[in-house]
Amino acid sequence: EDLSLCLEHQSVLSDLENRLDQCLDPVAINEQAHQAQRTCIANNGGEIAVRQRGAFDNSPVPGEKAAFRLH
Repeated sequence: EDLSLCLEHQSVLSDLENRLDQCLDPVAINEQAHQAQRTCIANNGGEIAVRQRGAFDNSPVPGEKAAFRLH
């Protein structure tokens, strides 16, 4: 159950969102993440090349080789 949708938890949710905003800028962090993704895609041959490699069912843990499967 998503407690963030319950009215009795709205004040807690609001307080936590305010605390988070004091620690970092969510919009800036989101843009940094998207830029890192764009860089990673470019470093791996571009979007088409990445998509042609397929996907994998889990994020590989350190030391595990990604087992790609075609869509």
